[in-house]
Amino acid sequence: MSSILCPKCGYDDIKLDIPISPVPNLLRGHCVALPSEAQMIHDSMSSVRLHITQLVDEMIRLKDIFDKLVRKRGALESYIKIHLSLFAPIRSLPAEILSEIFLHLEEMTTPSTTPSETIEWTCGSPRLNKTPLLLGNVCSRWRTVALSTPSLWASFALTIESDHLERSTALAEMWLARAGVCPLSISLGTVSNYNSSMRPFIRLVPC
Repeated sequence: MSSILCPKCGYDDIKLDIPISPVPNLLRGHCVALPSEAQMIHDSMSSVRLHITQLVDEMIRLKDIFDKLVRKRGALESYIKIHLSLFAPIRSLPAEILSEIFLHLEEMTTPSTTPSETIEWTCGSPRLNKTPLLLGNVCSRWRTVALSTPSLWASFALTIESDHLERSTALAEMWLARAGVCPLSISLGTVSNYNSSMRPFIRLVPC
């Protein structure tokens, strides 16, 4: 019987119950096993194979336990992380200051090459600066602040496609409604020759 000692404390941690060979003399020489010895060898190997099968089953069981413990540790760490976020300094900022931060962020993310293209929709989806939408997806409080900050929604560029006219119109209505009475900066364009597709959007813009 042999064992593995823990390198830190020297404790006999895992005992390796290796069976003693029934024919040790044959292992040290080149003799051929007698029929009786061959039977003992086969019986011994059968016993070892059974032990290996049992070990594999135990390893699978322990791995399942290990995986569950890893998942539990991850869940507990997430629990701590979520609750630590309750003490984040940004939570104590007044809505007015948070709104001002949002506006500065919007200015930083606005493309400088074409000032009017603060927001561009193609095929009914925002494509360029998504600042107001991204801010609103962080948490319910940020969404409330973003929706109550009309200046965030006061400019956009809209590329109109006839295949997505209805959805684009709905998005434009939503954007303009959230802009409130703020001065607007709007750029309209079309990828086709259908100038009539502009009319629904032009009617949305307050005079």
